[in-house]
Order: sequence, then structure tokens, then C-alpha cells
Amino acid sequence: GLDVSNLTFSGLKPAAGTNAIVFGENDGGSMLHIENTTIAANGVTGISDRILALYVSGGLLFDDNVVHDNTISNASVYIYADYPGAPLSVANNTIAGNLGPGLWMDTYSMFPTYVYNNILWNNAINDLILTNSHVLAMNNTWLHTSIDANSGLETQSANNSTADTKLTA
Repeated sequence: GLDVSNLTFSGLKPAAGTNAIVFGENDGGSMLHIENTTIAANGVTGISDRILALYVSGGLLFDDNVVHDNTISNASVYIYADYPGAPLSVANNTIAGNLGPGLWMDTYSMFPTYVYNNILWNNAINDLILTNSHVLAMNNTWLHTSIDANSGLETQSANNSTADTKLTA
């Protein structure tokens, strides 16, 4: 597995065709864990480029992170998992004020995918995008979502809100 914690990624501006930050693992039994990390003031220029791209074969814990003020991207946080070997969890994060979509999940999984206790707010276009994803979403705050025909929120999802978080710079 791979653990990334207590880091700050700021000021990264790669060439077009390149994601600013990429993490992944290729063992279905491993875990990618990113926690207490700040991703701020980065930018990409390509139409399909992302600020943080996570490619997951095993499981994912993405928790207690702050992602803000990133510019012009296909997604500020992009999670791709095609039949991961373990559950995926996105919890206790603030993804706000990015010039591009906030959180984009493209996760086709037989395991649960959890999204809970997150603030996804004031991102350009959409705060949450689900593609091929079925997630259990609990206690999140977002304003704009895009959920494709192959995706959805599990019926047990609850307590999600579109109330203004009153975040200020």
C-alpha cells in the first residue's frame, strides 16, 4: 500500500497533458491512504488534466484533506477505480473554491464506496460528479452535482445538504 500524510502540494503548474499530482497502486490487495494533506493553488492547462488523480486497484482511504483554490482543471480530485480489491472511502474532507469540478468519482466496484462528512462547495461547474459510481453518501454538503445514468446515491444515503456552508477566504 501507499500512505501519504501531512503534506502540502502548492504551486504546481505542469505542462498540458499532465496531471499535477498522481497517486496509485496496482495491487488489488493494497490500500492507498491519503490523509491530512493540503492541495492548494495548483493549476493545469490541458482539457482533461486533473489536479489530484487517484488510480486505485486495491482500497482507498481519502480522509481529513483540504483541497482549495486550484485552477482550470478537469477535476480537483479525480478517483478512478475499476473493480478495486477493497472498499473506497472519502471522508471528512473540504474540497472548495476550485476553478473546475471538485470531486469526480469514476468507480465501478463490487465493494462499497463511501462518501461522508465532506464539504464540497463553490467549485466551478460541479461540486460532485459520479460516473459509473454508486456511493453511500452520508452527512455531506454540496450544491451542484452531476450523476450520470450509470450512477447514483445508494438508497441508504442520508443527511446530505445543499445549505450554504458560509466558508470565507
